Amino acid sequence: MSFSLNEVEATAKKAARGAGYPWGLADEAGKATRWLEAHGMAGCTRLAAHLQTVDSADLESWTPNTATEVWESPSGHLCPIITGSALSDAAYRLRGGPITLNQVHTPHLLLSFIAGCSNFLDQAISLTSGNAKALIYLKEMSIDGSLGDEPCDVTIGLAGQDPKPSELLTRASPDLHDWAILNRFAKRTYAPATAASRAKGAGAGLTDND
Repeated sequence: MSFSLNEVEATAKKAARGAGYPWGLADEAGKATRWLEAHGMAGCTRLAAHLQTVDSADLESWTPNTATEVWESPSGHLCPIITGSALSDAAYRLRGGPITLNQVHTPHLLLSFIAGCSNFLDQAISLTSGNAKALIYLKEMSIDGSLGDEPCDVTIGLAGQDPKPSELLTRASPDLHDWAILNRFAKRTYAPATAASRAKGAGAGLTDND
């Protein structure tokens, strides 16, 4: 089963909100998931895994201290959504040298934020972690090596070369188990039914309009 990228973004946004993110960061999670799906990188699967990890967690403890060139959090774990948003605000600092992020969970979710930084700086940006190196410029991205899903240290810096052209997808075919997980989180954002809301629903309800 396939879904439009608009459906993916909307569902991912609601799912992130259901997992405890404020709406602003939930919106960023939706965009990050859409970006990954457009690049064929299983955004729904990766967001579903991340949300199960941070569900109802104290997100403040996953927030980086951005005062230095090495970003860490009080818990020792960095949330990619919060960290990516902070990186977007600090994109100008990359002109002065790379920034290292310690123990980022689900690092793929950082990639759309890096694309935003490249747009701000009008320059290709690299993400390196272990043997993996991603190059990103706007919508173009290429990766050498394997960027895993386990928590890892990553370094973000200006790149000396542009990525290879990317083939973008217009629809997503997420794993249905992971899609169901996102929808379960999303349902937490729905207001519970009340007698008044049911009375105003489809059909005549308690009111005879004839």
